[in-house]
Amino acid sequence: MNKTVAAIRLMAKAATFFAQCDTEYSEQERKFIDGFVSGIDHLSKLDESLHSKMFIKHVVGENYALDHIVAETLDLLDSCNESERRIILYTIDDFIKTVIHLDGTAHRAEQMNYETWRREVGLEQD
Repeated sequence: MNKTVAAIRLMAKAATFFAQCDTEYSEQERKFIDGFVSGIDHLSKLDESLHSKMFIKHVVGENYALDHIVAETLDLLDSCNESERRIILYTIDDFIKTVIHLDGTAHRAEQMNYETWRREVGLEQD
């Protein structure tokens, strides 16, 4: 799978996981994720070969475990050179932070899972 496609799909999965891990999937979180998915879906339609690979809409309809998000992040990073790794990792990190803070509160479950994700993928703790 193309690295860009894999990164975008992973971002959608991570957003879905972090939005739901506190058992309070807020309207702000839902709208943000739906907007992201709709935007990506719309852009991918400009390139039919990309659109056929993306399959992004179904990604947010699934439930994910943290170990799945960590494993997929590590798999993606393994396919990248050092420059790509940094860009992808920090983009996903910023995206996750955005989702966590959308509802105005970083819930304990979100924070604990976020810290575990960061540690497992090799990011220093803030």
